Amino acid sequence: MVSNMVTIKKMMAKLLKDTNAPWLEYADEYQSDCAFIYFWFENLDNESKEGGDFFKAGLDASPDYKWASDSSWDHTDPELVRNFWVDKKWHWVKFWDSVAMMLHSDHMNTELEDYLELVKTVLEDPIKSKFVEFAEPWIDVKNQKEFDEFSKKHYISFRTAWIMEIRKAAPTDEDIFGNIWNLDASPSPLEDIKEGDPDQDEEIIPKEYRVNFGGSTAWINEVDGEIKLSKNSPGEDWLLIESVNTGDNGVDGEILFVPNVLEGVRDWWIGLGNSDSDITHISKTKIIIAGAGEYSKSWLRRYFFVKDKDGDLVISY
Repeated sequence: MVSNMVTIKKMMAKLLKDTNAPWLEYADEYQSDCAFIYFWFENLDNESKEGGDFFKAGLDASPDYKWASDSSWDHTDPELVRNFWVDKKWHWVKFWDSVAMMLHSDHMNTELEDYLELVKTVLEDPIKSKFVEFAEPWIDVKNQKEFDEFSKKHYISFRTAWIMEIRKAAPTDEDIFGNIWNLDASPSPLEDIKEGDPDQDEEIIPKEYRVNFGGSTAWINEVDGEIKLSKNSPGEDWLLIESVNTGDNGVDGEILFVPNVLEGVRDWWIGLGNSDSDITHISKTKIIIAGAGEYSKSWLRRYFFVKDKDGDLVISY
């Protein structure tokens, strides 16, 4: 670590130089708070030998991550932790995506691997506490055996749905900084509003693909991420969570059911007994799985654009 300090100081100096970008002169307090995380994320480099140290240095310097980390160790009230992230959805997504990026570090070692697992644990705190509430009507959550079995069947789908919704609800970089990035553009907000096709019918999801619990289906609120069980839609802001029967057996011998999103593809691949390191995240809409070409004609084709490229599988929306 000591031998890398000179390089780390140079990387942090570059980050601080970036935060002096001219457009930040017009930033309000919230935009200024977000700027450090924005530039830290933009400067992350999973190919650099010092990338892991820079990743850790940025998190150590973030008051938001420090609060979440301290709360995790102090066993702070779960509801307080969830409420903390309600107004910091953008921050949570940046932290989560930074972990995904560094999981593909060209210089992975035990220390970095352990630290990434620690960060994931901190970021999953609000998900796990909500999952406990979700499970309470169906099992005795204090019975560890029952809870472990319930988690094994449903936690991954629940987590994926939670992440999908926080991504949808989180502001984009453009939402946060756009008004000072484009001061001379003077765009009309109405120009970006596109009406949906009024004749397009709502997709009807077959019963076998719905996430079922005791005859009810799981719904997620696209506004606040709340999960609810109901036989019918609770309202216009609620979306049905769709689970896909992949037709493949996992390492435990059971059929793998995953959500029809790229996070679900990752869960499917790992569920088959493969490594997460096989997956390269090109963007939020595209991934490449090394050596997965044989699955080019699998269940994936029903939900994604799939291409076998020299034995690797390119999957995108």
